[in-house]
Amino acid sequence: MLIVTHEMQFAREIANPVIFMNGAPEDERTRSFPRRVTSNRRADTAHR
Repeated sequence: MLIVTHEMQFAREIANPVIFMNGAPEDERTRSFPRRVTSNRRADTAHR
């Protein structure tokens, strides 16, 4: 089954695996988004 969503929490809860598809965004914040949402939550929180 394929589900397309912008709801990252929902994707984390139901998906195995999560695949990000993009058109090579230019903005650094956008490029780093997949790395931030798939990283360990504790590690992500520690960097804030």
